[in-house]
Parts: sequence; C-alpha cells; structure tokens
Amino acid sequence: MNIEVDILLSKAYYEECGAEWLKYRSKGRKWQRLLGLLLIGWGFCLYAIGDGNLGRLWFIPPLFMLFGAYEIGDFYYTMWKWLRDRIDTRLLGKSVSLVFEQDVIRHMGPFAAGEIKWVGLHQVKETSKGIFLIPENGISIYLPKQVFQSPTQVETILNHAQQKVNGGGAR
Repeated sequence: MNIEVDILLSKAYYEECGAEWLKYRSKGRKWQRLLGLLLIGWGFCLYAIGDGNLGRLWFIPPLFMLFGAYEIGDFYYTMWKWLRDRIDTRLLGKSVSLVFEQDVIRHMGPFAAGEIKWVGLHQVKETSKGIFLIPENGISIYLPKQVFQSPTQVETILNHAQQKVNGGGAR
C-alpha cells in the first residue's frame, strides 16, 4: 500500500473539518444549542405557569432564558473563534502531504515532516465526508474523502487501519 494525498489548508477545509468534528467527534458541544433552546423554553414555561404571580421569584424564568441565550451564543462564538484562529495562521493556503504506507503514515507540511506509526493511532473514524485519524493524544487529523483519487483508496485505508489499530476495532 502506498497511497499519497495532498490537503490544501483552506477556509473550506477548516469549515468542513469543524462541521464533521461537531457531528462525529464532539461529546458535549454538539448538544449545546439544544440545551440553550431547552433552557429558554423552560424559562417561558415557568413564566406561563407562574402567570406573573411568582412574587419574589420573578427572576427565575428570565434567568433560565438568559442561561439559554448564553449557551447558544457561546456555541456560535466558540465555533467562529475556532475557525478564525485556523484562518489567521500562516498555514492557510499551504499544502500538507500524507503518504500511507504499510507500517507508517508519513506527513510533510510547510513547517514539519515526520511519521506516525499505525499502531500509534488510537482510533480511525469514518464520517460522511472524510476520515478522522486519532492518535493516542486525542487530537483529530481530518482527511476529506475528496482528496483521495478513488473511493477504493478510502476503503483500503479504513481496512488497513482496522487491522492495525487496536487489533481490529478501529472503525
């Protein structure tokens, strides 16, 4: 196996990476908007149930609504800031090459080159638009499927990873 891919680090790449991470890798962040909406809804329900007769507890419904608005705002601000931080780096517009070999994945970028052994990966996760390579330290390396020459290359990498990573439990 000797599969080579080049990834252009562009705004579109980072947007896709962020969306796929949110959908497939995030543990709590993907629920943050729903939590915010539930808190706002709960605040409205408390206000409707209290019918304006909450007395000294009048501040509780607006407090729930405020926390809900905060959660929603924090979600969008964090995602915007993450994307902005990626766009503001000197890597934007640069290319990163990866070569998938039998025992290692070689990478060459504008500032570094090296290799990752397949056994050093903790998990390989397929998404609808790409693949996440997840080393032991938990970072996510995102590879869009469109950078591969054919869908069979994607399957070859996933099958190889399944055999190498944790004795077959990678996918």
